[in-house]
Amino acid sequence: MSMHSRAATPKAVQRAVILLYAALVLALFQIILGASDHHVHWPIFFAMFGPFFGFMIFLTVMISRGRNWARVTYLVLFAVFLIPSVISLIHSFLVIPFFSLVKLAQLVSGIVALVLLFSRKSSEWFTAKPTPNESA
Repeated sequence: MSMHSRAATPKAVQRAVILLYAALVLALFQIILGASDHHVHWPIFFAMFGPFFGFMIFLTVMISRGRNWARVTYLVLFAVFLIPSVISLIHSFLVIPFFSLVKLAQLVSGIVALVLLFSRKSSEWFTAKPTPNESA
């Protein structure tokens, strides 16, 4: 049985999960468009970035299932990549404005998702203790 079967998933968590998936789609869109301008060795690209995207999808699924560790892990990864993302965003405004909009949408999606995931109701849902019947 699910860890959170006694309480429905809060709307904030549902919206955050949608935003996390949207951010992943925007990242793939950005990579594919960027790769069309350059010669990309796709097997090497997928070997490098495939596991990362797979892990991010896994985290998003675990977040949707109420796993608090996944929510915290996503926050830490977002914080680690925030400064490089902002620098890249500033640079892309000077070089390719369209990419800037995609990067900005991706960044905003992640920020809004995190705000939703750490809202009071979401936090209560993530940190709720399962009852003895639920852990069986």
